[in-house]
Amino acid sequence: MPPFHRQPIASRRARKGIIRAVALLTGFAAALALSACGDTQVAGTSSGVDNPSLTVSFSDLSGTAMRVTGDLDVYSTNQNPAVDPEPLVTLKLKNSAFTNLTGDDFARLRQSVAKRGAKALPKHAAGGGSAVSGADSIAIDFNLVFKSQDRTGNLVIGLKYDSSARKFSGQGNSALTRLDLQPKALVRYAAKIAVDSLGDEHAGRVFVPGSPFLATLVEGSFIIEDMPEGLFPMRLIAPDGKVYAFGDSLDTKDSTRLYHALGTPVGVIDTTGGKDSLPDFTVAAGADQQAVLELTSFLEARVAGVAHTDPRLTCLWRQIQETGEAESGAPLPPPSEDTGGSPPPNTHDGRKAEIKSPTALRSEVRFPAEGVYSFEIACTYGLRVRLDTIVFSVRKLPPPAKPRIIQPRPGDSLVAEHAYNVQWEMPDAGKGLVKVQVSLNNGETWTELAEHYPGKDGLPIFPWTPARTLGISAHCLIQVTSDADSTLHARMDGAFYLIQ
Repeated sequence: MPPFHRQPIASRRARKGIIRAVALLTGFAAALALSACGDTQVAGTSSGVDNPSLTVSFSDLSGTAMRVTGDLDVYSTNQNPAVDPEPLVTLKLKNSAFTNLTGDDFARLRQSVAKRGAKALPKHAAGGGSAVSGADSIAIDFNLVFKSQDRTGNLVIGLKYDSSARKFSGQGNSALTRLDLQPKALVRYAAKIAVDSLGDEHAGRVFVPGSPFLATLVEGSFIIEDMPEGLFPMRLIAPDGKVYAFGDSLDTKDSTRLYHALGTPVGVIDTTGGKDSLPDFTVAAGADQQAVLELTSFLEARVAGVAHTDPRLTCLWRQIQETGEAESGAPLPPPSEDTGGSPPPNTHDGRKAEIKSPTALRSEVRFPAEGVYSFEIACTYGLRVRLDTIVFSVRKLPPPAKPRIIQPRPGDSLVAEHAYNVQWEMPDAGKGLVKVQVSLNNGETWTELAEHYPGKDGLPIFPWTPARTLGISAHCLIQVTSDADSTLHARMDGAFYLIQ
């Protein structure tokens, strides 16, 4: 883990003071050099000798200076977003053509960390890496990540600041005083990792060290959203917590590549300052449920103790037992006419339920047959893993004697511009294509939502997003009429609400 865990280099107030001072001090030279841009948002202070500065400027692909609005984040090159996604510092840019990162920024970081005790910062290690050596000397390897409001960005790796040499440098230890970034469109990168790299679990996480980019593996596949274009190092966090490197770099232009993790781990998911500083949390999958075959069901869990949007939190649903292998005491569905009054069979040739969004806390699930299905959700936050299970007892309803609307139910409140599933039942004679209608005045007039509709994936479901133009009503009804027999129509026996 990087020794600079979650320590902001400069507060916004301090940074604003720096920005005001730079035009009067040595930052004037950098501002003069870029005077054609007409921008003075620089973060430099004091002497250019004692306080070296790295000017980060922005241009388009033709080299013309451009103004950007967004965040320029500084990460230690060994930061692991699974444990520490917070950058060392964030420089805010608003319609700016350049900004400066200075030695004083890193000096302030050292001073703030020193107050917590010398143990918080390790001695300088051979081979580089983030370190502090000597009372007043700072050496840190870092990356720059830029992301703008219009979804463009950059990731620059292999930078270093050395206070002893009073310089910034790039790869090859070449001195740097200026770095030009050319923002490009962010991409959604999807690829696969060879199963032989993962052991028996076929799960884990992939991350780009020194960046916020982290993805959860699902059966060897991973997706990183809003990824800058380029070639970057990548790491694999295996289910046992060991971290593996890859021989090949992550290549955003090649989504067909099959990556192979190296056989020897380079480390483990470590903690900050020699102790586990991560908060504890819990996950609950809810009570066991009854479900009806061919109708939509949901796997839904809640986490407590951490925010469900925290990038360090990853959750994964999986079916942990084949149908019919539920634990002793698991509830069985009630008898149905098709089974002669007996519970449904408990084996289905190894068929599994379909989980639509396995990495989401709420996921739609489809069952292939009657029986008992067990699921587990595993949520990982840094070093901590929390598990919970839920059991679904699935039965098939006999054909209904008459049509009926299952969803929405009387008294439900539907919000405009939010998606819902209209569900219904029809006798065998009325199955097939249907017409779906809605009334906002208790059935006096009807508005057609779908005609000759076959259902969603062959099921009696109609996905509906009420338009805001429908307005507000407390007298809404849904009606579904069979194309095969117009006398068969399911109509709600009570109204639902449509609200904005």
